[in-house]
Amino acid sequence: MDNNPIRWILFIFCTVIFLIAAFFNGYVAWREWCRGQHQGPSFAPILFGVIGSGAVLMAPYGTFTGRLPYAWIPLFVDFGCIPYITYGLWCSFKKKRK
Repeated sequence: MDNNPIRWILFIFCTVIFLIAAFFNGYVAWREWCRGQHQGPSFAPILFGVIGSGAVLMAPYGTFTGRLPYAWIPLFVDFGCIPYITYGLWCSFKKKRK
């Protein structure tokens, strides 16, 4: 475990930013996809999933290679990343088939 306080502060800061943005993107996805409300805030794509992955990689515990497999998790958890891109591709494919 690393006792570098700057690394801990950056890790906690990036983690908190990621969690706030992931919940916001989840709310936007729920509002648009489940309730059909298309007015209001939009997604913040890609950026916060990358911040979450960076937080996993800079975590002050374990080894870098031990944390590397977990760096993909924020990209799937944040609706602004993989789920949003997948949904957009599916909608464009569906639109082309018509």
